[in-house]
Amino acid sequence: MTASPRFFGGIHALRAVAAILVVGEHAAYVANHYTPIRMTSFGVVLFFAISGFVIALQRAKNWTNFVQHRLLRIYPSYWLAMIVAAIGLAAIRSPVSASASSLLLYPSTVSNSTLTIPYWTLAFEIIFYALASVAYWVRLSDRSLTILAVIWILVVNLVAAAPDVGRYTFPGLPGILWSPAVQVFPMGVICGIHFDDLRKVPRLAGLLVALVAFCVSFAFPEYSSHKLLFLGVAATSLLLAVADIDLNSRMAGTLGDASYGIYLLHFPAIIIAVHVLHVQGLAWLPLYFAIGLMAGYVFGLLDCRIYRRLAANSSRIFRLPTRTKEPAAATSGAIQSEQDQRS
Repeated sequence: MTASPRFFGGIHALRAVAAILVVGEHAAYVANHYTPIRMTSFGVVLFFAISGFVIALQRAKNWTNFVQHRLLRIYPSYWLAMIVAAIGLAAIRSPVSASASSLLLYPSTVSNSTLTIPYWTLAFEIIFYALASVAYWVRLSDRSLTILAVIWILVVNLVAAAPDVGRYTFPGLPGILWSPAVQVFPMGVICGIHFDDLRKVPRLAGLLVALVAFCVSFAFPEYSSHKLLFLGVAATSLLLAVADIDLNSRMAGTLGDASYGIYLLHFPAIIIAVHVLHVQGLAWLPLYFAIGLMAGYVFGLLDCRIYRRLAANSSRIFRLPTRTKEPAAATSGAIQSEQDQRS
């Protein structure tokens, strides 16, 4: 089992793109009088593809560190975002509450949306991390991981029906395992494992496949497994096409660093802004987009600092015995540290 030692600047920039797409979709929803505009949720799909890719790169990592860093990446900043959102929403006299499932991010069929954080995707992430940790604990070979990923994708497309938005976002257990959106994770895993081979495909061809798959996805019902299959192909093709591009863009880098924080806090910021300004309509979309992006960006920079500090001190935080790391491909310590702290 080997993993790529490189830090992928293109992937980090795609995090920024995914965050911007999510903010735009939610700003449009709110500006349009809380009426959904038929979009593709491509930002979320792109986040899932990136997660699969990045987790595949960590398959030779020390198992204990892998689990610790996944927990530290998701929970502390999420809980802090819940507190910030609760304070802001309470200030405008909006009801706030939290359930056990929204706090711990385990799959549930019941949504608690009072804090307006789109936490349903984080429950999907946690399930994926749990499955990955089991696979990495038993040290499955790349071949076995690939076979399991393909089987997972096939099962989703054979079993999953087209749910309504409630069942799509909160399918509960065991339904989350074959929910239409979950298949994007194994797509990303396949790309991460076989990147050195897949990167030989010309960039232009990858971008063309991404565009065609994205357009084809509109032929299928919303939230259906086939629609998510083509959106996943679009996301992973785009990922492969730009992964190793060195953009040398400070803006893309900082937005990538802040992407998780942007995702967490943009929606509460937009909701509070609407309540304060009392104006809606698509003409106001740019304003609410800017408010959500800026509020999330500020929180995202804080989140990035918090995570890097927690990740650097993970052994002291958990005080767990460390499993001996198996030999892996030669890796630059500085590059691997940067990859870990940004993932």
